[in-house]
Amino acid sequence: MKDRGFYMKPYQKPHPLIGVAATSLGSTSIRLAGKRGWIPMSSSLLAPIHLKDHWRMVEAGAASAWRERARQVLGRNYVRHQLPNRYGSSQMAATKIDPSMPDEAVDVDYMMEHMWIVGDPQECANRIRQLYETVGGFGMLLAITQDSDNSEWDHRSLQLLMEEVGPQVADLGRA
Repeated sequence: MKDRGFYMKPYQKPHPLIGVAATSLGSTSIRLAGKRGWIPMSSSLLAPIHLKDHWRMVEAGAASAWRERARQVLGRNYVRHQLPNRYGSSQMAATKIDPSMPDEAVDVDYMMEHMWIVGDPQECANRIRQLYETVGGFGMLLAITQDSDNSEWDHRSLQLLMEEVGPQVADLGRA
């Protein structure tokens, strides 16, 4: 069976809500719905036992969108500004979890995995809590932002940090 995967871009701005129906197991359409913020709809031809898998695909799509956006925005700043200024320096050495790593290994993927806190609100809260436990606590955590090409995305990220991540880690540092 052929994977369809073709979606027309709406002409109207703002466009009406977009919904995507999916029947197949491991549906790329339902994952794309999560990634793009569309309405996911599982077909009535999908056995109930598979509905949870469809929702997991929606969540995975949404999570990948955050990582892709972070890679684009944070990665651009890192590659253009931070990396050239740190390469071969003690600042680069301080970024490495293993001192024997070559500087070339401290790329955007490395930063996303080991340094930056990136993901959906739950993933960010988990990473903040893990960091807190790893370092033995801290008084405050500074959120550093980069101006992207989409101020709505920037504002939404900060809103989620305040409204969804913050409450999940509010107990840290309290006696």
